[in-house]
Amino acid sequence: MKRILSLIIALLLVTGALCSCKRVDGKNEAYDIVKDLIDRSYALNQVYYGEGLPHNPDEHYEGDYYYVGEDSAYRVRNDLLVETKAVFSSDIANELIEIYFSGKNSYGMVIYARYVTGATGFLAVNPNYENPVPRVYKYDTSRLKITKIKRNEIRATVPAIIEQGDNTAPFEIEVVVTYEKGVGEWRLDSPTY
Repeated sequence: MKRILSLIIALLLVTGALCSCKRVDGKNEAYDIVKDLIDRSYALNQVYYGEGLPHNPDEHYEGDYYYVGEDSAYRVRNDLLVETKAVFSSDIANELIEIYFSGKNSYGMVIYARYVTGATGFLAVNPNYENPVPRVYKYDTSRLKITKIKRNEIRATVPAIIEQGDNTAPFEIEVVVTYEKGVGEWRLDSPTY
């Protein structure tokens, strides 16, 4: 009897592990998930690829680095890393963290760290950082379209807007959102810059 009970419990545990996938309850829930992540990614894209965190020119750390300003959205490294990992998949988040906090040799090009942690524990930024990404795109998430819903993946298209003088040039990009089992939440698994 104990063997049968143990076998049933083991089967339930295995079945539960195999079915630990997150199902989306229709396009409305998928829309809300994707919209939230894309909207949050815009602020992070500005931090990493865009203007970066504002610096205080009166608070030099060392070399080309200055402490971030008191009005900065992120003053401590961990706060920025937590939001990065809450929005992007682990692969993308780890790549961002490696490049922008440690520097990296990427595709034959040396990229120096944009951010370091200063002696006071606050972030310091290189205000003269030359970013290889030419511009950060803004998205019209009100026109987001869900194109595919799978067990662990949502695909969507969203119009991007690039300001060019007085004109805007909209175009669509495809984004992929995946369910990360390790954290039990949805994350962007495609770049949105």
